[in-house]
Amino acid sequence: MEIKTLINEFCKTRPEAEVIIGYGSGVKKQANDKGFDKQIDLIMGVKDSTKWHQENYQENPKDYSKLGYLLLPLYKNLGTKINYLSYLPFKDNMFKIGVVQTNDLIDDLFCWDNFYLAGRCQKSVDVIKSTQLLDQAIIHNRLNALKIALLLSEKKEISKIELYELLCSLSFIGDWRKILHVENANKVKNIVNGSLEELENIYNPLNKNYYSQIDNDLISINFERILNETMTLPIPIENKLDMQTINSHHISQEELKKIREIILTYLTKVNIKASAAQPFKGLLINGVSKTKTYLMQKLEKK
Repeated sequence: MEIKTLINEFCKTRPEAEVIIGYGSGVKKQANDKGFDKQIDLIMGVKDSTKWHQENYQENPKDYSKLGYLLLPLYKNLGTKINYLSYLPFKDNMFKIGVVQTNDLIDDLFCWDNFYLAGRCQKSVDVIKSTQLLDQAIIHNRLNALKIALLLSEKKEISKIELYELLCSLSFIGDWRKILHVENANKVKNIVNGSLEELENIYNPLNKNYYSQIDNDLISINFERILNETMTLPIPIENKLDMQTINSHHISQEELKKIREIILTYLTKVNIKASAAQPFKGLLINGVSKTKTYLMQKLEKK
């Protein structure tokens, strides 16, 4: 069965979602896939997450641990505003669904206040159900990701592979799973190598002279062009860049180094907060058994 058809059939067994996004290795192929059983990861944007969980608990109580459901109103916005229900069986497959209010999803894509959802949508995803505003938010998010990834390069000339690895690494900067070596060390390379053509199709049209092609693989970064558009960068990063003290027409290496440090500091801060909260929330909402299974599979994939 085609993955989109399977996802649509599964989603009919849960309360209605306004938007649905499929992502991760269960939806998008990654290089060096070891063939482990995968969950199919979904982000489901809903109008009212409290009401959605109430309805879903009535229809699918096994999605939750009893304690997790009772405490959900107290911790649902801890660290991130998305809450995952894991290992949900459907037609010989397992699903993991992240439930978030649609307006919070849109805000994160535009503003990067949390970055947890923005980071996922910077990679290749399948948008199963969308709205015009979500489509605009995804493009805006990816345009900012392109500019930020280019600014993080320590070299003026890099390969396209290096660019995509920078792009796909943004959501892992400061992630506790990488720090504690729970996540596969080659995760970013596997994502890029498994979806290189799709990444090209996503990001090539977004290049507005931010870089120029030198040959088939090598590009030259136009740092000055990017820094002339700081007003369009995500607000938390824009606010930290004091462009009044920087001449974007003649940017120095020292100034670029300071800019990279500001960006890395911010992404580390938001990613640590989000990635530390999610396991705690996952343990509560899904229970010990499902959480143990998730961690064991992560370790096996290393």
